[in-house]
Amino acid sequence: MPVPVPPHAKKICQTANLAVYEWPQKLYDGSTATFDAATRPDTVAVIPFLDANTILMTKQDQPGRPTFWDAPGGCVDLGESFEYAATRELYEETGYRTQNIMEWSAHKHQSVVRFEERIFIATDLQLDSSFQSHDPGEKIELIPLSWEKVLDLCFHYQIRRPLLALTLVNMYFDATQKEKWLAFLEGRVI
Repeated sequence: MPVPVPPHAKKICQTANLAVYEWPQKLYDGSTATFDAATRPDTVAVIPFLDANTILMTKQDQPGRPTFWDAPGGCVDLGESFEYAATRELYEETGYRTQNIMEWSAHKHQSVVRFEERIFIATDLQLDSSFQSHDPGEKIELIPLSWEKVLDLCFHYQIRRPLLALTLVNMYFDATQKEKWLAFLEGRVI
């Protein structure tokens, strides 16, 4: 569920994926201004590890956008849990299934566009040999990349989702975060 707007906000526009609201907001000096925000569906991303040194990334083309790098992911459908959406998106974009998935982080975007974004990590991937992509709005190339190449993409602003890029950098360079994902990949509990 998207990060809420104030209860007295008025919906002024609704599209397939966005609802735009506006409301009067009292300011610190006692005056009032009109504020606005849009809500959109929550999203998930999955960082799929082929092994401790290899991440399965996507290079995608979508109509009306330049080619971009990303991890598998997308919108959470109405009624879905974040974890279910993550496993579904992983399968729909890669053909891989996993029973070993863990929520890594959650962030509520509370600016002009409001939604929640959660990032998962997954391992023990099994490719469904009968998989065929059915989304006519996406061309997805799966590319296994080393940590070095993934970090290079992050440092050169080539990962589409800024939170994903920051998460990847943090996972690799923060000792506590690194120990956490290595333990997950090795099946250890910490």
